[in-house]
Amino acid sequence: MTEHGRAPAPDAAAPPVIRPVGPLRRPGSQWLEAGIRIAAGPEPATMEAGEEMAGVELSEESLPDFHERFLGFEDGVVSRISIVLPRDGNAGRTVEVEVQAMEETSPGGEGGRAQQVEWRLVRIAMHGIDAYRLTETHRYPLQVLSDGLKIGFAGGFFVLDLDPGPDEWSARAIHDTANSYSKQYVVSQRCSFEVLDGPFI
Repeated sequence: MTEHGRAPAPDAAAPPVIRPVGPLRRPGSQWLEAGIRIAAGPEPATMEAGEEMAGVELSEESLPDFHERFLGFEDGVVSRISIVLPRDGNAGRTVEVEVQAMEETSPGGEGGRAQQVEWRLVRIAMHGIDAYRLTETHRYPLQVLSDGLKIGFAGGFFVLDLDPGPDEWSARAIHDTANSYSKQYVVSQRCSFEVLDGPFI
């Protein structure tokens, strides 16, 4: 079940421009306030089994670098969630989450130099959905990621947790219904990400 609040009208100016795919560490754009738009339908296009994913495909080994690059997505702002559920099985089931997040462009430290960060729009795509739970209420908003987000790998699946909590985290925790902190997660067979030029909404 997916609940969501009212969303401001998106900037109709120009469609998102996808930056060329590169290594995990790369620069991007500015930050503006965002709303949440949840879409179910043919956009974005679904992916057939075996079809190549756009963007940078993540692996269990690359996840630490991904989290470090975007500073754990702390205080990130969710601006779009897209859910595509075709009838032909899990292969085409996709959840995409766009988050405005800080990227470390320079670690600083040398010669007393301060850490440099810039705001980016990051699209995280979860392909081959096995399970998901996404809710929002006035009391428990989803939009601002106060504790960041986590992506882990467990039991052959990627786990995206949008509400990991402030304590030690494990990708297996979402299956512990008695003790799991998060109620906002997606479990999938594959995971990729892109850095977009906008639009910021």
